[in-house]
Amino acid sequence: MTDISRLIDLAKKRRRKGSSVEEVLASLRSEGATIVDCLKVVREVEGVRLGRAKEIVDSSDTWADVRESNERVRSLAMQALDESEDLD
Repeated sequence: MTDISRLIDLAKKRRRKGSSVEEVLASLRSEGATIVDCLKVVREVEGVRLGRAKEIVDSSDTWADVRESNERVRSLAMQALDESEDLD
């Protein structure tokens, strides 16, 4: 479990020093932050709404592996739903 306050402080310091959002996300992930932690940090540090924070995190190179995995799962789920409707 991560301490979100510590991650927010870390992110704020790195942003003040000129790190990009991508660099901050990479450092957070290396510190053990989850994708949900990163969403919370981006919301707080960047001052954006949840939807925008999700766009930022989901489109980052840091979380590309998770994004690709989630897309595959969604695709398989949709295919399974389509196939089950064909059986009706």
